[in-house]
Amino acid sequence: MNTVRNERANLFTFDMIYRYLYFLLLLTATCRSGMSQAILRTNLLAPIVGGASLAVEVAAPAKKSVVFDVSFGKTSLLLPYDQYTFQSVQSQFRFYRQSTGTMCGSYLGPYAKYMHREMYREAVRGSWLFPGKTYRYADGHSVGVGLGIGRQGVLAKRLVMDLSIGLGYLFYISRKAEGDVGDQIGHLDANVGISLGYFTGRVVPTKNR
Repeated sequence: MNTVRNERANLFTFDMIYRYLYFLLLLTATCRSGMSQAILRTNLLAPIVGGASLAVEVAAPAKKSVVFDVSFGKTSLLLPYDQYTFQSVQSQFRFYRQSTGTMCGSYLGPYAKYMHREMYREAVRGSWLFPGKTYRYADGHSVGVGLGIGRQGVLAKRLVMDLSIGLGYLFYISRKAEGDVGDQIGHLDANVGISLGYFTGRVVPTKNR
């Protein structure tokens, strides 16, 4: 049973990554043709949860931009779970306060997000004389919205650093649970990012003076 679940989760992850990488390839080709300005970015914190994050930010008029992000990971570091697996797709609309260049400066960004996550926990319950094992398992798909803030600046020519935090709430659209798991309609969504990006456009941003 667990093997089937893991295979389905892996297939979902690979399919989502393949589709997103294809999208990034098309968008990068468009940017390099001079039709748009874009930043390709990855979150340096993602390996902490055994995963990766890929994002593309496309410039919009009047100090705005649109960000598309896909993330996935698998870790045992997030208590109280023995294993936590997730895949997510997020879109964000950024409003830059005082842009020091193309898509640079402080910003405020509402976002919409889809997430699939799978959680498992096994614990010992009972006395030392009559111990017993219990487990919790949950598998859910959720969607919701949130708000992020941050600042993006130039490190070197075409190289940018993005520092961001965000908080939102996602509602379950489907959920399977086994064991000692309570009923939930959704869950909090917290984001922290220290991301490194590469600027693909012709107009290269400059450092703030």
